[in-house]
Amino acid sequence: MLRFACGHRLYKLWKPLGVESVLLELLARCKVPDGVDLSSATLVGRLDKDSDGLMLLTPDEALARRLLQTYDGTQQQRYTGSTLSKVYRVRTNYPMPDAQLDELRSGVAITTRARRRGGGKRTQRTLPCDVERDESAPRGKVLFVTLREGRNRQLRKMIGGLGHVVASLRRIAFGSVTLQGLDGPGAVAALSDAEAEALLAPLNGECGGDVHAPTASADEDVDVNVKEHAVRCEPQRDTYIDPDTGYSVFSAAYLRQRPCCGNGCRHCPWGHMNVPAHRRRERPASADSTKRV
Repeated sequence: MLRFACGHRLYKLWKPLGVESVLLELLARCKVPDGVDLSSATLVGRLDKDSDGLMLLTPDEALARRLLQTYDGTQQQRYTGSTLSKVYRVRTNYPMPDAQLDELRSGVAITTRARRRGGGKRTQRTLPCDVERDESAPRGKVLFVTLREGRNRQLRKMIGGLGHVVASLRRIAFGSVTLQGLDGPGAVAALSDAEAEALLAPLNGECGGDVHAPTASADEDVDVNVKEHAVRCEPQRDTYIDPDTGYSVFSAAYLRQRPCCGNGCRHCPWGHMNVPAHRRRERPASADSTKRV
């Protein structure tokens, strides 16, 4: 069996309509295979209460973050969209003209509320996306839309901004993973080895290192890659991507200039706040080689 960080597998489920993307509420409505405990798993992303379709779960929080990462690994932390796209089947109340489909493809300005940092609103144009009609559906009201970002109620707001209403919305793919193998809403299944490898392959070689099976055993604790930290902090950057957790974190060089405000920011893993407890580490004895970390 293919193993990932912490020796866990990835699972997929078909989220039913009428349930929030809250783990325990979802599991109460789903048919979890016998002998599988997903009560401490992490949901990879969200779907609205009035949407259904594919969701992924993993007990590995760092892996969940990597699957959703939307910023590049540079110092500027550019918003580039996720490496893994998501495909939705959308039915609108009326057919959308071709000109409006072109507007969707090029991006629409929408206002969303941030889930963090006080929940402030922001208005920003969506990233370009792929939009195609479902030619097998009558009257041209069904679209396939491929997104590389996941802002709150994004598709509904994009289509609503053009004067239409989403009648139904189903996520049918996340990266290379599809609903195939799930027999209907509420179904849950472990990803096969082939599905998992295909899903993770695009992430390998990106900042943060490979994400497929580690060579260490599942019970073995994998230390922070100290050398990797030192290399990433070498240019005295304010932030960098922590190779162990996948977070964008403040470097020690930044913290020497500006003491932490204690207001939800993220730091490198050696005992600082807002890094998950199971990922925190004591500063290595060879601290001289990591002074800038």
